Order: sequence, then C-alpha cells, then structure tokens
Amino acid sequence: MIAATPEPGFDCPTPSYDGLEQFARSLQTNGRTLVILVDEFHVLMRDEQHDAPLPVEFFNYLRSLANSYSVSLIVTSHVDLYTLSADHRLSGSPLFNILHKLHLGPFSATESRDLIETQSAL
Repeated sequence: MIAATPEPGFDCPTPSYDGLEQFARSLQTNGRTLVILVDEFHVLMRDEQHDAPLPVEFFNYLRSLANSYSVSLIVTSHVDLYTLSADHRLSGSPLFNILHKLHLGPFSATESRDLIETQSAL
C-alpha cells in the first residue's frame, strides 16, 4: 500500500515499482528524500509454507531504490534483523547490508504521557 500526501507539484506515485522509482526521482530532483516506513517488517518475511511471502526481488528492489535515489528506509520488527536476514530465501539479498539496528526500549511513563497528550494533539 502506498500512502502519500504529496505537496503541490508532486503527484502520487502509480502503485508499481516504476511508479515508486519515478516518485523517488521526482523528489530527489526537488531536493527531497523519500522516507519509506515499514512497521512489523518480519511480517513481510512470512513462512512460505503457510503464507505467500514477498519475492526476493522485492527486497533487492528496496536496496536498489535506496542506493539509486535519496530514499531512507525505516523498518520496525520485534524479530532481530540478523535473524530475518538468515532466512534462506534472502541469504543473498543485499538489503540487509544497508539496514542498521537500533534497539528501542519501552517509553517511560513521562514519554508515554507526552506522546498521548502533546504529540497526538498536533
């Protein structure tokens, strides 16, 4: 799913690899960065015996997009990225070479309150 709220002068991308690449190119031309947020990244790596996993080419495409344009990937997962990269389907995918692990612990009570009372009011 592509969710975008483009500024004037930027068209929403066509939901395809080419459309996303054209959008990234357009943003870069205008000094902007495309930020792709993927929550629960491990879900994309579902067990192929039970679910339909994304093809390896999808992960290779993300790496190519990030290398070719001004694109930042931010992924979250409760499964360690190194564990995910050991998936036999992705053992040759270069995507995991550009991702950096940052462990985020739970919010403190003050941070939680601030998120609910202040940030969500914006």
